[in-house]
Parts: sequence; structure tokens; C-alpha cells
Amino acid sequence: GLGQAGLLADLAELADDLAPPSGRARALLELASDTPAPVPVPAMLDADLRPYQQHGLDWLAMLWRHRIGGILADDMGLGKTVQALALIAHAHETAGAAARSSGGAGQGAPGAGQGAPGAGRPGPFLVVAPSSVVPNWEAEARRFVPTLRVARRSVTEAKSATTVAEDARAHDIVVTSATVLRLDAESYTGVEWAGVILDEAQQAKNPTSKLFAALAGLRADFLLAVTGTPMENNLTELWAVAALSCRGVLPDAKDFRAQYRTPIEKNGDTAALERLRRRLRPFLLRRRKELVAGELPPRTDAVMEIELSAAHRRLYERELARQRASLLSLLDDFEANRISILAGLTVLRRLCLDASLIDPAHAGVASAKTDELIAALREVVA
Repeated sequence: GLGQAGLLADLAELADDLAPPSGRARALLELASDTPAPVPVPAMLDADLRPYQQHGLDWLAMLWRHRIGGILADDMGLGKTVQALALIAHAHETAGAAARSSGGAGQGAPGAGQGAPGAGRPGPFLVVAPSSVVPNWEAEARRFVPTLRVARRSVTEAKSATTVAEDARAHDIVVTSATVLRLDAESYTGVEWAGVILDEAQQAKNPTSKLFAALAGLRADFLLAVTGTPMENNLTELWAVAALSCRGVLPDAKDFRAQYRTPIEKNGDTAALERLRRRLRPFLLRRRKELVAGELPPRTDAVMEIELSAAHRRLYERELARQRASLLSLLDDFEANRISILAGLTVLRRLCLDASLIDPAHAGVASAKTDELIAALREVVA
């Protein structure tokens, strides 16, 4: 149809506009298809993919094949993490196959980087996530790709026993927080990454921030932005995420403002909005829950491990020591002291949620659990 013809024309123009290598830019035309070439489920992936997740893997594999980044924007609860891990597994298995076909050296394998841990491996992948979900990413990686080596970097190099480069050499996946990346930017930009997964990509929505600069400076041909938050309502945020993931697809900030943001946001220009959608469509995959409801189980439970901030943990451990001493003496006569024991345990439960629940004076102490809850609620409401 006309829409598809317009898309093809846009992609042809884009292929001419993008920086070399031109051969890779020409491969953009494959993205015009709504049915990317199917790829097998990686043998190392310990998960059963639902049909829409398999389609997601096919689409991600197509992006990876051409080293063109993209934005995975499925609704919350549709398994964006497992799809991203499936892509990493796919990258490993295709690199291994390429190494075997070339005699095992792996030097000419697509994606073989200087930081590759060994022959037939694509090199280390970097996952950048909010601090609150870094432990969850590590747990999911160990669960779904148990044969890959995972390192979690929750602190800066100054507080760590290993450097970023050492972890990158010794592991297949390095998971770090956006905060640690920002503080240790030079160490992370010193590594050649096979690919970068930016989880909760809206955290990099400010193009003038140090985090955005750190992400833009990473040495990787491929960056996948993962976000469940609809971005259509904020064009600056959309531009920032696209600038990091599918570089060159949108014009620079000044031209983007003139061509898209001002006409759409101030003048209600529907033609400009349609042009923007058409240009981004091949690089953004978004499925809403209602569209894949038939493939979903009645209920999905997700256990998230959330690390307390340093100040919050100090308060909790101090109170834990105090309550432990008190509770041990009360346990001698459990029945008589039942209410006091439950009260002590309730204090600990409330404190691990948010320190201000037990003392308003602690209102300034950050709560990772509250932050994560608010982020999840915003996504659900959106």
C-alpha cells in the first residue's frame, strides 16, 4: 500500500543519509518487512518463548545481524528481559557457528570484539539498568542463560575488587546500574562491548545529562533500548532514546525540533507525526497486553530483588540488631510475648519498605522499593 511505499522511500533515503559503512546502511531495507526471518530458539536459552516473544527474538536478531540498534517497548509483564537475554544467547550461538565454520579462530566472526572472552564468543554484553533492578537482571540471566558468565557491578571501581575491564574480559554479561556507569564512565567507555542493553531507557531521557553522555560514549555497534513506558507523549524523550539506540535514524536535536517536535507539539501537524511514526516504525517494537492476551497465562508473578540504598541499609541493620537482642529474650515465653514479638517484626518489615514509615525524621532517606513501586505504577497508569 501507500504506507508501505512511503516507508520504503523513507528507508532508502535513510540508507543514503546514514554514515558509512554504506553496506550496513543499505541493509535497512530489510527492516521494511513486518515478518523478519525466523531464527531458532537458542539451545542455551532455558525458557519457553511465547509466540509474540519468538517474533520479538526474530526482530531483535534482524537488528543484531545488521548491527542496527532499536527500541523494545512492549508493555510491562510481556517479558522484555527474557527477549533481550534470548538475543544475547542468539549472538553467542551465531558467533560460535561462525567461528566453527572459519576453523575455530573466531576472528572474522560478526561482532567479535577486542574484549571477547574467547574464540566463538561475540564479546561481553553490557546491561545498564536502574539500581533497583540490577539484582533482578543478574538473577534472570543466571536463570535463563545459565551457561553464560554474569558479573554484577553495583558499586564503583573505587569500592570494587575488580575493574570494569577485568569483569568484561572474564564474563559474557556485565550488569551495572545507570548511577555506577555515570560515575565510572571512563572505565566503561574503555571497553569494546559486543552490545549494550539499556533497560528502563527513559532514565536517559535528558540529552544534556552525564548519564546520556556516558551512554553515548560507549564503544558498541549495537544498543538495544528497553522500555515499557509509552514514549509517544514526550518527543524529547523519544529523540534521546532513539539517538542512543538507532543512531542516525532521526536528525540531530535542532533539526528534530524544527521538523517534528515544534510542528507536532505546538501546531498539531498530523502529517509530521505520521512521518515520524513511519521513520521510527522499523526500529521500534511495541506490543500491548490486550493484543497478545490470548498467549498470556491468567496471572504472571514476578519476584524482584531490590537492594536498599546505603543509608537505608545502615538504618535497617542498626534496627535489626536492636530488635534481635530484644526478640531473643522474648522468645523464652512466646505465648506471653506474642504481641511484642509481632510488633518488633512489623517494625522491621515497615523499615525495609521505607524508613519514614517508622520515623518521619527519615523522610530524606531514599527508598529503592518506593522508587521501584512508583516507576511501575507510572507504567501501568500510562
